[in-house]
This record gives sequence, structure tokens and C-alpha cells, in this order.
Amino acid sequence: LRAAGKRLEGALLGLDAEAFTMLVLAYAFSLAWLTDTLGLSTELGAFLAGLALTTFSSQVGGHAEHILCSLKDTFVAWFFASIGLVVNPRFLFDNLRAILTVVMFVFVLKLATGFLPLWLLSERGVHAPALTALRASWILAHVSEFGFVLASKGSSWGVLTRHVYLLLVGTNAMSLCLAPWLFRLREVLLPLDVAPYTPTSRDASGAARGSGAETPGGSRMPPGGDGSGPQAARIGKAHESDDGSSC
Repeated sequence: LRAAGKRLEGALLGLDAEAFTMLVLAYAFSLAWLTDTLGLSTELGAFLAGLALTTFSSQVGGHAEHILCSLKDTFVAWFFASIGLVVNPRFLFDNLRAILTVVMFVFVLKLATGFLPLWLLSERGVHAPALTALRASWILAHVSEFGFVLASKGSSWGVLTRHVYLLLVGTNAMSLCLAPWLFRLREVLLPLDVAPYTPTSRDASGAARGSGAETPGGSRMPPGGDGSGPQAARIGKAHESDDGSSC
């Protein structure tokens, strides 16, 4: 299976831009039609198509994103323009307090439920795992675009009343509008704490030899005499840039 996947990946990457675009679009529309036929949403099918493509091969997924970048921007613009057609401004202003309350409740709930698994699954060698998990869960705490899909499906199935549907749509739109400001607030409340560099004894001895310190025999070693001076550092950096082993 792995060999067949490699051959399929090579065949997809070997296609020209026009054939690759048509193939990817046919694949995405087919999955969207399949999920709609099964009673699910077309948005879910398109999402699963992109997820499966990037999981199959990151190179194929990146190539598809590069080829379809302009089309993606067009659909994103249409999506956010359609939000204004769904939101009822009068209902939004009349129920602003309730909508803001739901937004804060969802934010705190998703922040707590996202922090716990990220903190438990964080690696032991990560600096400040609690802070890293909290910063990551802060990004995931706002309501995503799929909230509109779920609200529309619930309304079409008769699960949600008209009032609840407008409340959820307003909450989703308000959460998306507040997301950039919440990201800026994260940098103020949860700044990325970088551990200061503390030189070791080996670094200190190397610095002393490089500056012309005395050897145990009493003679003074010239700077760079042991291969650790500026000239050796420049040569080492040149070698690292040549072989690309160091960034």
C-alpha cells in the first residue's frame, strides 16, 4: 500500500496545472455530493476532502493549495459576504447582551476543555507546558465557521427554533469579529516567556581561552589559538552554511 501511495503521489505531482486543478475539484465536489446524499452537509464533505488530501500527502496538499489559492480566496470572500446576509442586525442589537453572554460562555468553555488535553499531552521537555497549552487553547476558543453550518442544519431539521437559530448565528458572527482582538489580548495577558540563556562552565572556559587567558603552564594563549577564536568561528559558520546542517 505504501508503494502504491508513492506511485499515486508521483503521478499526481507529475500532472500539469490544468489537469491537476480539474482532478482536485472533481474530487472535492464528489465528496461534497456524497455527504449531501447521505444526509450530511456539503461543507462537511469538502472539509473531509481537504483533510484526506493533506493526510495522504503533504506535498500534494501543498501543491493543491498553491494551485487553487486564488479560487480559495474567492470562496472565502463569498463566505464572509454571505454572513452579512444571514445575520439580522435588528435582532443583533435587541439581544446584544444575551449574545455577548453566550460568546463569553462559549469562549471560557472551549478554553477550559482545550487547555486540559493540550496540557496533559504536552511533552515533558517543553518550556512552560501550561503556558503553551493555554496559548494554543486560546486560539481555538472562538467559534469557527462550522457553527453556521451546524446552526443552519439544526434549523432545517426543525431542532432549533427561529429565535435560537438567530441567537446562534449572531453569537458565531460576534465571535468571529472579536477573534482578532482576542488574539491581541492573548499577547498581553499570556506573553511568550522565553527562558534566558545561562552560560555553562564549558562556555565560560571557551570564552576565556578565546580572549587570551593563561594556560595551566603559565604561558598566555593567543586568541583563537585552540581553535575557538573568531577565525575558527567564522570558518565553522562557513562550513555550516555550505552543508546546510545548521539554520
